[in-house]
Amino acid sequence: MTAPILVIDDDANIREPVTEIFGAAGFHVVAAENGNQAMVALRGGLRPSWALVDLVMPVMDGETFCRQLHRDPTWASIPVVLYSAESDIADVAVRCGAIGWLKKRASVDSLLELARRLAR
Repeated sequence: MTAPILVIDDDANIREPVTEIFGAAGFHVVAAENGNQAMVALRGGLRPSWALVDLVMPVMDGETFCRQLHRDPTWASIPVVLYSAESDIADVAVRCGAIGWLKKRASVDSLLELARRLAR
């Protein structure tokens, strides 16, 4: 079984459908409502194959999560893809070390293509 995909988004109207899309395609998914909740899961032993991370969230935003993840050698190899409607998402992805980005409301095909490419 492949490692789970970590989906981090404070908006349940986004997080839940994305989680369902990945799950219906056969991927194991773990969801978190913000970066802090995801960090707690990582400290508890979660080792995702990659993370789809919303950029704008309360408690800990996506850029902060990405930076903290990459500072720790235990998690530095976990690929992060930022997911946002913000116009500067590409710049933020480069700045925080994400491997890529998607605009929110990306097509199901785009999400699944990404999942298949990054699953390990």
